[in-house]
Amino acid sequence: MIRKNIYKWHRSVSIIIAVPVLMWTLSGILHPVMSTFKPRIKNQSLSSFPVDMDKVRLSLTEALTMNGIESIDNLKLVTLDGKVYYQVLADQKDIPVYINAEDGKLLEDGDQKYAIHLSRHFLGDKKTAISDVTLVREFGDEYPFINRLLPVYKVSFQREDGLRIFVETFGDRMAFAVNDLRYGFSRFFSAFHSWSFLEALGSLRYVVIVVLCGLALFVAISGIYIYFISNEVRVTDRSNSYMKTRRLHRITSIFVSVTTMMFTFSGGYHAFEKIKPDNRSGSLVKPAVPVQQLQWDSLQFFTKIKELGMLNNLSVVNMGTSLYWQASIIDQENKVKTIYLNVSTLKELNNGEEIYAAFLANSYSSNKAEAIVSVKKINSFGGEYGFVNKRLPVMKVQYNNNGNERYYVETSSGKLSVRIEDKDLYEGLSFAFLHKFHFTDALGKTTRDIITVIAALANLIVVVIGLVLFFKKRRRYKVESLKLKVKSERLKAES
Repeated sequence: MIRKNIYKWHRSVSIIIAVPVLMWTLSGILHPVMSTFKPRIKNQSLSSFPVDMDKVRLSLTEALTMNGIESIDNLKLVTLDGKVYYQVLADQKDIPVYINAEDGKLLEDGDQKYAIHLSRHFLGDKKTAISDVTLVREFGDEYPFINRLLPVYKVSFQREDGLRIFVETFGDRMAFAVNDLRYGFSRFFSAFHSWSFLEALGSLRYVVIVVLCGLALFVAISGIYIYFISNEVRVTDRSNSYMKTRRLHRITSIFVSVTTMMFTFSGGYHAFEKIKPDNRSGSLVKPAVPVQQLQWDSLQFFTKIKELGMLNNLSVVNMGTSLYWQASIIDQENKVKTIYLNVSTLKELNNGEEIYAAFLANSYSSNKAEAIVSVKKINSFGGEYGFVNKRLPVMKVQYNNNGNERYYVETSSGKLSVRIEDKDLYEGLSFAFLHKFHFTDALGKTTRDIITVIAALANLIVVVIGLVLFFKKRRRYKVESLKLKVKSERLKAES
């Protein structure tokens, strides 16, 4: 049954997936090229430097009370134009207000001004005029979901390349940088590779991709099967272009089929995992802190800080039953570390980062503390926690249940970066090694890109040859049908 129909199935399904595979391979070939069109950004992060404490004349409590703020969700210290401000998130709003730590005055349009400050720092350009500053609260064509961070500001510079820099003000982060050329390539890749033109379908878009990847995988496997059950195609007539094309398709396909299976399986697996919406961007555990509970003895507080080093930043965290100052300190070795001081006593909490990370993870997961296996700080992207997650540093909280789930939480913001369990790890490794060829990392990024492009190009060539073969067969069939028809007419005439 299978052997009898495999040729027909292979040919029919090949025609169905020909255009999708052409779109995927063509965009896959051009994807590494996109990196060459990235805008040149001088600084990828904001350097750590001590806050000028002489400019912090008002306690946090005084500054908040002066501005009628009764409770806060989060806060930081930022320096802007030589002045120190309390950057405060309150009333469940996602845009902070800026209170001058010297005189308690609110900075008008403070968040927008700080966004401009950050974007100029990242670009390393304080002169180029800015044409527009826009608050972005939703992902879209120009700022896709892969960037993860919201809300952000889009700061547009008056340059020939139309440079736009997206910054997250509360995280002091550059989320994304794009110019007109990169935007054009991104739109092309999104349409041809991720099929963004089907976004209106919601999760059904990924169902379509999974089905087509499954069909493409079938074509590759059936092609291998056909190769081994059929005899070698011999071309005895050099003028027979159809047989030449068939032999060429047979030879190229058997060599390329391995990469075809790698691409289609990992791509389909990746799309399947995306069917379930990713809601992590909305995850936040940050209980409001009443202002009256923020006891602040400036002399005692600054004396304590000076014992430990220089203050780089300050926040306050609510761990349910206790409030702590979350202080980022630059020590004598010029290293940055985070400490937790009890708001009432200023007593340092031992292993504060681990304890707060566990509190956050338990809040997100509803797990018990006894289920925690380990808590570890992650300072760089790699392994299961890739660059796509954007946030660093984070704390990895490992549990012993629900597929050995682990929660990566950002203690500086209180946000969940990502939740991963064993099955997610398998998908991540599949996509990294089978789709993006990270198994060649030891050879360098350039070499890896070249190998990936060659593999995608080979698949493109196989599809083109297959289409040529299909249309030649159709033409051959029509010619033979016409000959039979003419012969039939002759026989009728003779009789």
